[in-house]
Amino acid sequence: PVTVRLHLTSGATRSLVAFPVRKGWHCAPPCNTTQPVYATPEDAAYAHNSQNAPFGNFDVIAAEVQS
Repeated sequence: PVTVRLHLTSGATRSLVAFPVRKGWHCAPPCNTTQPVYATPEDAAYAHNSQNAPFGNFDVIAAEVQS
């Protein structure tokens, strides 16, 4: 797993953990066979973040994998 930091328009950041799954990446496991996987950890974080947007200000400017 890797941590992805999202930079938001509000100036805040949000960190999500992406896990390798079925030749791709997914945030917030468990990931079953019906859930999509994404090409990169950043893509997985963007997707997870957009699915949870109603819960706050989650407008993303950039994403980066933390080392």
